[in-house]
Amino acid sequence: MAPFVALFDLDGTLVDSQVGILAGFRRALRAVGHDVEESAIRHWIGPPLEQSLLELGVSPTEIPTAITAYRAYYTGAGVYECAPFDGIEAMLSALRDGGVVLAVATAKLVDFARTILEHLALAPYFSAVAGAGQNGLVDKSVIVGDALELLGFPDPQRTVLVGDRRHDVAAARAHEIPAIGATWGYGGEDELRAAGATHLVRSPAELATLVLTELAPTH
Repeated sequence: MAPFVALFDLDGTLVDSQVGILAGFRRALRAVGHDVEESAIRHWIGPPLEQSLLELGVSPTEIPTAITAYRAYYTGAGVYECAPFDGIEAMLSALRDGGVVLAVATAKLVDFARTILEHLALAPYFSAVAGAGQNGLVDKSVIVGDALELLGFPDPQRTVLVGDRRHDVAAARAHEIPAIGATWGYGGEDELRAAGATHLVRSPAELATLVLTELAPTH
């Protein structure tokens, strides 16, 4: 039987990275003369950067300047202002020891994603890391497709995507794979339920139990 595969979103699913992201957004918005409430910025952590900036009121012509300002901060400091959510490493260890193949599919620039995983000593758990290219203009479903390609197109019936936002659920549905909603992240249970997540889990330990005892053996 083919191994079971779990794709993970990064921000809000594996890693609490909002400190660095919020600081980057503040600098991006300031660079184009926008003043946005932090609660509004917090709502847009997770989707691709360009999409989030547009939703926050940045015009298409201002996007390059805003992105440059964001990355100038994030490259030097923001990328390191993060930590794994409680229980993440134990969950990853349990899944790996249970024979599950793990990969990351994130709207973050792939170089940033690799830096974070290495900084937090999580990189060894993952067989593949897929993310946005240098222009950052990639839909999440495209990134999930890239992750699946890197893994050799695993059986959709033995693959899941774990994420915390509706965009993760939509990307999973686009590839006809189940979506597990991580309710500890930035989207919350209501958003994930409304988006049609196949399963909801409230802790990394609950996620490991779901995959190892219900999903992986029965597909």
